[in-house]
Amino acid sequence: MLSCKPFVIELEGDINEVLNVARRIAEKNDINLTGDNTRGSFDTGNTKGMYQIDQNKMTITITSKLYKSYCDNLQEILTDLFTGNESRDYKKIFGYMNLGRY
Repeated sequence: MLSCKPFVIELEGDINEVLNVARRIAEKNDINLTGDNTRGSFDTGNTKGMYQIDQNKMTITITSKLYKSYCDNLQEILTDLFTGNESRDYKKIFGYMNLGRY
């Protein structure tokens, strides 16, 4: 398993609400998302990492990923997850990553 360099996303609105939306999306897509409004972790089954929040900036570090998964793709997907994009089928995307198709 490999890792990616940390990246930062800007969060808009109330941090607790942002995280509640992300948790709802994660739960619906079998992603284990734990933590609070300062730090936490996520596990999709094939991608693992952690986050830290300072004011409205979230630093995400991917600590473990499949060798076929591109860091840029994961950054885009995780940014969507943590900013509340409910239109993606995250379960399917991470499933494809397991098969080396994404």
